Amino acid sequence: MLIKITQKAEIDNFTQVHSLIHTFASHLIMNGVDLPTVQKLLGHSDIQTTMIYAHLAPNHLVESVNKLGY
Repeated sequence: MLIKITQKAEIDNFTQVHSLIHTFASHLIMNGVDLPTVQKLLGHSDIQTTMIYAHLAPNHLVESVNKLGY
């Protein structure tokens, strides 16, 4: 059913529910949600699996330090 919906919406290369999970995780990371929280939301037992999405927030370290306000 989901495949038919995506075809009708002309969404290319959508073949798995994994695409939805990846989009969900990507948006969480890009909006500053911490990795342990994303890990729990995705149900990953190993943080290394969740770390796959960490590259989406390259400014994360700089933004984190800037929160100190010095």
